[in-house]
Amino acid sequence: MNNKNKIFSIGLDLGGTNLKCGVVSETGELIGFSTAPVESEKGKDHILNLLIQVINDGLSFAGKKQITVIAAGIGCPGSIDFERGISLGPTPHIPDWENVDIRGTVEIATGLPVYANNDAKLMTYGEYRTGAGRGYHTVAGLTIGTGIGGGIIINGEILSGCTFNAAEFGHMTVEHNGRPCSCGNRGCLEQYAGGKFLLKDFMDALRRGQASTVARDSGLTVKDIISVWKNGDVLAAQIIGNAVNYLGAGIANIVHIFNPDIITVGGGISEAGEPLIKAIFESAYSRVMKTARNRLLIVQSKNGNRAGTIGAGLWAIEKHKKQSLQ
Repeated sequence: MNNKNKIFSIGLDLGGTNLKCGVVSETGELIGFSTAPVESEKGKDHILNLLIQVINDGLSFAGKKQITVIAAGIGCPGSIDFERGISLGPTPHIPDWENVDIRGTVEIATGLPVYANNDAKLMTYGEYRTGAGRGYHTVAGLTIGTGIGGGIIINGEILSGCTFNAAEFGHMTVEHNGRPCSCGNRGCLEQYAGGKFLLKDFMDALRRGQASTVARDSGLTVKDIISVWKNGDVLAAQIIGNAVNYLGAGIANIVHIFNPDIITVGGGISEAGEPLIKAIFESAYSRVMKTARNRLLIVQSKNGNRAGTIGAGLWAIEKHKKQSLQ
């Protein structure tokens, strides 16, 4: 890759378990990709120091490569006031991630302009710019990991909403009097289709004595369930089938509100691949209005676990360019 005359940013994707980082070019090339454990239980100060350390490491790497870095973009869980770079509300993954001045703290420590936004929104932006959503005007992104996040891109802009809570797809109600959620609602989509709850449902069923090729009920992961599902496990088929039905309902809601050109599905559960994407499509197709069916397009995210890093980096470059012109 010829880096001459190109500008770059450092993109960071802060998850509940790992921080993913890389140097991102203005055209979306990702170099120097790495991950670091978050240890979120240590709290905000530890995480802020980790962000600072990783950005400084990225700047050192860029210097050795003679790369010009103009900004850093950080995708974070929870509600993020992207205009000020502040985390507004708590998130289950980080105990004290509320009213945290991400931008100010990290900018002072690194000397680099910093732009923060919600992680799922930036994952969707990454898919819009260089992944499965490239070339489309309206892109909806669904990320299915421990919980469920989302993003909407309309004509190149991230839809944020008046309180920065737009596209919280994991918290749309799919059961009006359903399971209580940490957000304060009941019956949220992520309570029925997020990885954490899919795993809980599977383990609860095992403990009730339901038959499965899985011989244990501890130490399991979602990947284990996906693996036995692919091999025809009846219980896994039941649990994943229930999740797929809820996802179909949620996606139908997205289609009826936004009518996007394409819906990308990413996150850990999407790694089940085409069989799962097909099942989700069929569930959604059965629910959407007839006039929307012929344009319903649901695909697996192309950039995988790097979409958030790419999206954060590209968004930071765009934001910095616009601010420089003001």
